[in-house]
Order: sequence, then C-alpha cells, then structure tokens
Amino acid sequence: MLTLADILDRNARSPAPGPRGHPFLGSLPRARRDPIALFMDSFRDYGEVVRFRFGSMVGHLVSSPAGVNHVLAENNKNYGKQTRGYRNLRHVLGNGLLTSEGETWKRQRRIAQPAFHRQRDEAMTILLAGHETTANALTFTWLLLSRYPAAFRELRSELQRVLGGRSPQVDDLPRLTLTRRILQESMRLYPPAWIITRSVIGPDEIAGYQIPARSVLFISPYVVHRHPGLWEDREGFDPERFADEPPRGAYLPFGGGPRMCIGNAFATLEAELVLATLAQRLRFDLVPGAGVELEPSITLRPRNGVKMRVH
Repeated sequence: MLTLADILDRNARSPAPGPRGHPFLGSLPRARRDPIALFMDSFRDYGEVVRFRFGSMVGHLVSSPAGVNHVLAENNKNYGKQTRGYRNLRHVLGNGLLTSEGETWKRQRRIAQPAFHRQRDEAMTILLAGHETTANALTFTWLLLSRYPAAFRELRSELQRVLGGRSPQVDDLPRLTLTRRILQESMRLYPPAWIITRSVIGPDEIAGYQIPARSVLFISPYVVHRHPGLWEDREGFDPERFADEPPRGAYLPFGGGPRMCIGNAFATLEAELVLATLAQRLRFDLVPGAGVELEPSITLRPRNGVKMRVH
C-alpha cells in the first residue's frame, strides 16, 4: 500500500526535460547529423540533466560536476558500457580496456597497470587511446597557438628560460608550467574523448530526475568544459585558468572514477615533451581562409585535418 511519503517521493523523481525531436525517431536524426550541437543546445535550453529519445531508446545527458562524479565514481557499478556504441566499438577494439566489463575489465587493468604489458586484447585500445589521443590534442594545441600568437610567444619564452635551446627531458617538465597549462586548456576546449557513454543497469536518480534502467547515459567533456558556472570566458583560450585546480568533475580530459584512463600520465608526459621540443624550433600558422570542422567520432578530431604553414 502506497503511503503519502511514497507518493511525494515518486513525484519528486520526475522525468528530466528535453527536446521532443521527431515524432518517431526523437533526437536520433540530429544526433547523427551533429551530436555536439545537439548536446550543447540541449544543455543551454534544458540544463544539467537532459532527457532524449533516440527511436525507442531513452538517453540522458548529465553535465553537472555532482552528476558526473555520481556516474563515474560514487555509483559507477550501476553504469556499465553495454551500449550500442560500445558494442560497435568491440568490432574495432576487441574486448580491450576501453570496452570490457566487470571482472574482465578488472583482470585486464591489473595486467596493464604495472608496466603497460602489451597483451593482444589491449593492443588496439592502447594504440587508439594513446597515439591518436595525443596526436589530436597536439593538433588542436597548434591550432589554438596559431590563433593566439601572444600565448605562443610566452611559451617560447618559457622554453628558452628553462631549456636554453636543448631538448627537453622528463626532469624538466615540472618547471614547464605554461607548457602544461597550454595543453590542459587545449584539452578543455577540444577534449580528445569528447563523449563518455554508459548503460544504466538499475534505476537511479540524478538531481531529482528519474534515470531509468536499461537506458543510456551520456557525459560530454566537451559540454562540461563549457559550463558557464564552472568556466569564465568558456570559449576563450586562457591557459592561466589552470593555475588553480579545477573542481572535481569539472575537467575530464581522461574521464574519471575507477575507469579513468590508466595511460593518462604517460599521454600527458608525451604531449608535453613533443610540444616543448617542436615549439622551440617551429611555428605552425593556420593557412588563411582554411576552415576547421570537428569530427566527433570515437575521439574528437578535425575532419580532413588542419591546413597549416610550418615556419
């Protein structure tokens, strides 16, 4: 028998707001056409928890730090990777670290954690999560430095002061603070892993909204990194904002919680060394009139590359 408290509690967990979309397909056509625009517009119009319908499937976009932490850390066991997107990824990656579940994932992480043993199942994952992620991050970094030449001049000044023209070593990185902040800001604006997808195992509640079982949940670092309550001048390029540590759940270049990329330290080190090496000797300028179109695939990358002149 339902009590008044049960009724009030049920009413408190209302469905989240969201776009109606197509009568039959919901938001599916727009998601396929331009998912970044769909998520950005929906966040602006409906807030930190947005409900979508993709055909017969229900999905939610969560963009608050509290919601992000809930999904990726505090209640992560309720959010798996058995979604259509991850099932499709398995055809490319196998059952590697990016897509594996439960005990399989724990076993593989134990294998990989000590020294990144290159097991057969993990090879494709490490290739994608390491090489392509770092390459994309550096591509967008050079694009931003081309657009903000003052930041490039400050970068070169730091490199000259710390390195004096020699090649950077790992021991130099703690003193290359601007180099690190430039990469952090680049990955804020263009996070290589622009979308995190989870399947909802059991019913849940986020910010007072129903999150039904067997639905899909999205966290988009691209959206969270542009949250006006978290970032001032959110579309601007300001490496010095990383002089202070961002709030937990506000900055997600490598995800979060127990599934945070185990290669994040290596990827960061690699990107810093490459940027410090090249920036001492080369400058990349965007070709006048060249456009840059984003391609939000498994990783965020520039469609058809970026046309730049090397000096």
